[in-house]
Amino acid sequence: MGLLLNTLSPAVLYEEMAKSTYFVDKTAFIGQMLQRIGTNGKYVCITRPRRFGKTVMANMLGAFLTKSAATAKLFAQLKIGRDAEAMQHINQYNVIYIDFSRISSNDYQSYIDNIAEALKNDLYKAYPDVDYRAAGGVAEDLERITAATGERFIFIFDEWDAIFHAAFISEDDRKKYLLFLKDLLKDRVYV
Repeated sequence: MGLLLNTLSPAVLYEEMAKSTYFVDKTAFIGQMLQRIGTNGKYVCITRPRRFGKTVMANMLGAFLTKSAATAKLFAQLKIGRDAEAMQHINQYNVIYIDFSRISSNDYQSYIDNIAEALKNDLYKAYPDVDYRAAGGVAEDLERITAATGERFIFIFDEWDAIFHAAFISEDDRKKYLLFLKDLLKDRVYV
């Protein structure tokens, strides 16, 4: 599954896209998303047909927001670079970026366990001083981190619905997956 917390992947992929011949600057979208941080409008689901740039938008947000990359030079050249208020937010956030289409198993439980394990490993490395001894899953670990450090997280999910198209996923698995997402995100102070 790879690194999920503050991964460099979105920044690298977006920079490659920005250097391409047919790049279209859509960074004004970042300003719209920044207005939602810390509000009850923080949950956004972008739906468009295939090949309409959702992954590029997800990478753009991850590249702009993540603490792990120094992308100010890249974004300074784009429309968002002229927005001084927005630029104060660049590379200031913990971003959990998950591409759900990277399916590396043939059953739901292994699929979701791989995601949870990768995220837990990243959290343990990034926050080694937090006490993780109490039982619980990823959501509980994120709550412990927020309680201990005050740190919060921005979640960016690409292809969140890929699981619905996987042949090995049953209707019951789909319901479990929706509950997993609900438990991870709904009314959580760390989001």
